[in-house]
Amino acid sequence: MASLATSSWNNVSIVTLGLDITSSYVYLGLITERQYFYIECCSLLVVGMVSLFGGVSNVINIVTFLSMGIAESMTVFLLLLAFSDLAYLLVMFFNTVLYILYLVEKVSNYSTWFYFNPDGARTFCAHTSNVCNTMNILLTMHMAVVRCLAVIRPLHFRNVLSGKKTLPIVSVYLLFSLLTYIPILAFMGRDVTFDPKVNASRLVTWISPQREKVKNIIWLVRDAILPFAAQVIVIACVVVMTVALKASAHFRSANTTSASHAQATATSQVQPATASHVQTATASQNQTDNTEIKDNMRLLQRSSNLSRKDVHVIQQLVLVCLVFVVFNTPRVVFSLASLAEDKFSLGGVYHYLYLTGACLVFLFQVLNSSLHVFIYYKYSSTFRQHFMAKFIFQI
Repeated sequence: MASLATSSWNNVSIVTLGLDITSSYVYLGLITERQYFYIECCSLLVVGMVSLFGGVSNVINIVTFLSMGIAESMTVFLLLLAFSDLAYLLVMFFNTVLYILYLVEKVSNYSTWFYFNPDGARTFCAHTSNVCNTMNILLTMHMAVVRCLAVIRPLHFRNVLSGKKTLPIVSVYLLFSLLTYIPILAFMGRDVTFDPKVNASRLVTWISPQREKVKNIIWLVRDAILPFAAQVIVIACVVVMTVALKASAHFRSANTTSASHAQATATSQVQPATASHVQTATASQNQTDNTEIKDNMRLLQRSSNLSRKDVHVIQQLVLVCLVFVVFNTPRVVFSLASLAEDKFSLGGVYHYLYLTGACLVFLFQVLNSSLHVFIYYKYSSTFRQHFMAKFIFQI
């Protein structure tokens, strides 16, 4: 069983779980222990407040999507994304509560303590949040890929998100997300044992040394490969969908221009003649122009194939993907830095710099899960109508 390594200053201790290091170990790097303590305090308090706001916003999303009905497959996946975001934010808010309890113990020098070790419980929160975040990544990537394919080959992929396929797909994603947590959980637990810090027995987290081997493999897949692959795939899909939006805008503009041109041409070519000659010439010209308009419409539709509803859906999804890309970038950079520099790790020379980066990653992930309500309200008229009916007109 791994010991709890503790370093302290001014009667405030930082506990590092699962690391076989002594309290006399000195970490180098750009961030000192004192600086990290303040950074962690500030970041977790901000995370807690944003998580509370995001939790409310995702409840609004869930209620509104359920009110809209789940007949459309995209609505189903957006609803599942809202549930995943809500679960992640609840875990992060609970993590902030545990951190406050941890501070109470530290500041009071353990004269005030709780039956369980709050800092140890935060380890479980961290892994649980990773399950929810992995689900979030998979759902976002899935929606981007499927909508992108529907734009490129509408006849082949229009019904790829059918209701019958939703349950198996979501089940696979959920299973994968859980498998990134269960192996780690097998090498850690909580037992009632004597804690010298409080001079009494209480519920303490224990971590097996074998966990590090399993965690390294899972970390490579879940925290390095998956976020990077999702980043590349989602960016590619955003580019394709943006091009499709421009093609659709060009199609509507060309359609309007052709109709105006046809009407102007038909009027200008009317010659003074008998009533029958006028009618015959006008009808012939209109028929020719109508044929030309239809040919242009068919040509442009081959490149766009987007209805007005499709355009709104793609606009909404593109923004969701862009938010994901922006807030997922720190995680990708963080993971690549960990792979490139061995010292940038828990227990490494840049231990506190690593933990500071982890705090920032959590903050950006919380923001990613909290802002979707603004996108839905802006770009979905159906969402606005049901939102107003549920939350505004009810007041």
